[in-house]
Amino acid sequence: MRLIVFILCLIFAFTIFLSAFLQAPLVLGRAIPGFPNAQGYCFPVGGKHSYSNDWHAPRYIPTFHLHKGTDIIAPRWTPVYACVDGVVKKTEVTKVGGKIIGLLGKDSYYYYYAHLEAFAVGLEPGFKIKSGQIIGYVGNSGNAQGGPTHLHFGIKVGGEWVNPYPMLKSWEGS
Repeated sequence: MRLIVFILCLIFAFTIFLSAFLQAPLVLGRAIPGFPNAQGYCFPVGGKHSYSNDWHAPRYIPTFHLHKGTDIIAPRWTPVYACVDGVVKKTEVTKVGGKIIGLLGKDSYYYYYAHLEAFAVGLEPGFKIKSGQIIGYVGNSGNAQGGPTHLHFGIKVGGEWVNPYPMLKSWEGS
């Protein structure tokens, strides 16, 4: 009887550890935060989040423009992941984007992460990154100060911004 109780306690403790380690419950058919899918891509925000197809939605700050990305709403300090293997091209603080990261993926696409609360410790341009590696944390820096915390996620292909929403949907569901 003691052995059975001991084994059940171990299973329970392991389940709690695993859930905490993954930062999300295991849900069949959903991406596990921080783990790449079969194609090597990873959804860029862990934990609870929401987003919609806000590509080309009008924006008025700092001046009128059409939105060239997808805003993924999440709590402050939610981990932000590299969505693909690649090289960090820039880590900067700008007036508009706040704390930003530019990542050149092995697929030759340029991935733009903006409004971060913080960069991952030691992250610098030139670093090789693996898909699913934490590179920063959700915030509302730059012109997003005072607004909801979110990751502005953009993708540039051949020098042109493209709508990231379809890719995000496919990565999230894989």
